[in-house]
Amino acid sequence: AGFKTCGGRPASLHYETKDANTYASWKVDYLKYDNCYNDGTAPEVRYPIMRDALNTTGRPIFYSMCEWGVDQPALWAPEVGNSWRTTNDIQDNWKSMLNNIDINNEYADKAGPGGWNDPDMLEIGNGGMTDAEYVTHFSLWAISKAPLIIGCDISKMSSATLATLTHPGVIAINQDPLGAQGKKIAFSWSKTSNSSTGIGLTNCSTSSSNAQPKRITWVYNSTDGSIRSNSDGKCLSIENCDTSSGANIVAIDCQINDPQAKCQGKNQQWTVNTVDQTIISQMNSKCLQTFRAAGSAVDVSTCNKDNGQKWTWNSVDNTIENDLNHKCLTQVPELEVWAGDLDDGSVAVLLFNRGNSVSEPITVQWSDIGFPVRDSALVRDVWAQKNLGPYRYNYTSSNIDPHSVMMLKITLYAENENNSQAN
Repeated sequence: AGFKTCGGRPASLHYETKDANTYASWKVDYLKYDNCYNDGTAPEVRYPIMRDALNTTGRPIFYSMCEWGVDQPALWAPEVGNSWRTTNDIQDNWKSMLNNIDINNEYADKAGPGGWNDPDMLEIGNGGMTDAEYVTHFSLWAISKAPLIIGCDISKMSSATLATLTHPGVIAINQDPLGAQGKKIAFSWSKTSNSSTGIGLTNCSTSSSNAQPKRITWVYNSTDGSIRSNSDGKCLSIENCDTSSGANIVAIDCQINDPQAKCQGKNQQWTVNTVDQTIISQMNSKCLQTFRAAGSAVDVSTCNKDNGQKWTWNSVDNTIENDLNHKCLTQVPELEVWAGDLDDGSVAVLLFNRGNSVSEPITVQWSDIGFPVRDSALVRDVWAQKNLGPYRYNYTSSNIDPHSVMMLKITLYAENENNSQAN
């Protein structure tokens, strides 16, 4: 949707009809319409022009809108395209993958048959994550009904990559004809006191369903430079004393001036400047930031005075609000339950441990997925392709490793059938 393609070739802006007819003559089935080299006109104006040109050809061409999540396309693109990018470009790492799926989740109710939220292509097989993390990546995209576009070199993929990308049960969840996007429905916190906790952004209301009030409130100690959670006293930290831009932010036990700690706890020391609204690491002089108006990712980068690096410390409720998206700094729940209805009346469920350090069980309650709590339901492990048995009220998994998932298909039995056998 610009003067040039992202590769620098002539593009379709002002030549939409000519190019659409060319695509149809080539029997093209899928058009990814990118946003490079545009003229500054709003995507809401440029993208419908190509839609109309494609429709006029008479050939059914899937119209994939890739305008990088600009102007929240999920709010207007269902009338324009068959899919729309909800996010910026994905990168082959854990933080980027989570940021994209978290943004995508915010628009779950906007997707359905004929029009899909697109958190970008799959990075599975590109080497930036572990095989287990790629299973998580594929599972999150599948339950979210996201387009499953392979992004690796298929001529060089490993057996593990091939097994992940071709799993029939997981693909069936993604391709379910009901087309209901799965979303986060419940969360819980780690029960292990010494675990590290991820840091992100959430609604600033302390009554928000996405946070416990103390998880979004903080105390700054100007003497030692610590920013401590009011929930558990853990310190805001740059993970593993990483000095690079984009380093991950976590909350862990405070180790400031501990000679046995890595970098002696300097990764937990900050300078809060209420004049320019920055929070600067004393270890590497980088600024705490978020880099997208949507999403929840937080990291550090070279200070540049952008709004994403400006924070307002509320002295009344002790929240720390970002000026770019007006969300507040929070400890992120480590344990999540995602769910989405299926065409046969079953529910697809994803039990997700997004924590960094501890293996833990996760429970899905029947009440959270709309099932009568006393009814018996068959629980099936989708990845293992085996039935786990009938359960009533809820199902609790065995320990799920950090950055890993368990995907389930849960199906109510016919009335009273096998109820006596339920766990």
